[in-house]
Amino acid sequence: MANGAASVKAVAALRGRWHRTIMSGPARSTPDDRAERLAQQLRENLKRRKAQARAVQDVSKSAAESPADENQ
Repeated sequence: MANGAASVKAVAALRGRWHRTIMSGPARSTPDDRAERLAQQLRENLKRRKAQARAVQDVSKSAAESPADENQ
């Protein structure tokens, strides 16, 4: 049983070192990086919304034109 306890302590010690290294390392991103990522995401979102609005408009436009073409 002592062998199992020793391995648990060894794993805990390694995990503690890993946690301290990760948590005390350099920050993942600076506020400028965050603002840049946010701006990029907003641009992509706007492009998606515009494309979706164009698609909806095209579908409704073609649906409105179809019955008029059949009557002629």
